[in-house]
Amino acid sequence: MFYLDDNGILRNLDKKDRTPRLVVPRDLVEQVISLCHDIPAAGHQGAPMERVHLDFLGPLPETKFGNAHVLVMVDQFSKWMECIPLPAQTAEHTARAAVNEFFSRFGFPFQVFTDQGRNFESKLFKSICEILQMHKARTTPYRPSSNGQAERCNRTLMDAVRCFVSKQQDNWDEHLAQLAGAVRSSVNRSTGFTPNMLMLGREVNQPVDLLYSVPGAKTDESQDEYVMRLRDANNICTRK
Repeated sequence: MFYLDDNGILRNLDKKDRTPRLVVPRDLVEQVISLCHDIPAAGHQGAPMERVHLDFLGPLPETKFGNAHVLVMVDQFSKWMECIPLPAQTAEHTARAAVNEFFSRFGFPFQVFTDQGRNFESKLFKSICEILQMHKARTTPYRPSSNGQAERCNRTLMDAVRCFVSKQQDNWDEHLAQLAGAVRSSVNRSTGFTPNMLMLGREVNQPVDLLYSVPGAKTDESQDEYVMRLRDANNICTRK
């Protein structure tokens, strides 16, 4: 049975389960599905830099540069990871590192997801989010694991850091950039792509590529073709 609801929207009442269903013209079905797929309530990943997870790792043995903590930042869509060594988990250090080392390069996220640490709950960090028009979300005391993106990267990072820590344990911060680069060059199990591909639209050159690749061999496609390939990769990942 077809009827108009209180908002003037045409619906069809299913005879079996009495569920009202939205009636959509055939030529608009794909467009409506796409729009519903991309809204936050749908639970899908969205696009790069829509949502970034922040968390801290540490304290670790203090390095010769005075660093004892690592700020871990993970883009939810691409799984791109940044890890910044810091001397302390203060709001000032956190805000400066997030803006200067990540957001200024890839753009500012619509949403920042953190735990309830004092550095993330400070007036300074909240003010920065307000100024930059970023929505700040956080875990609840009853479900701290909801910031799982960064926590999983923390476990990966911690395992890798242990491999790099020397007997003096004062130089682990010198290897963080290489560790993050290795993670970004590895295929992520949930997306099927490397973070490099989803964030940059290409794989970055590795030392082996410099040895065996011919310069210019990968640059045959036009700018338009490059953009289309990047969009296709993002669309595939979004559907997952």
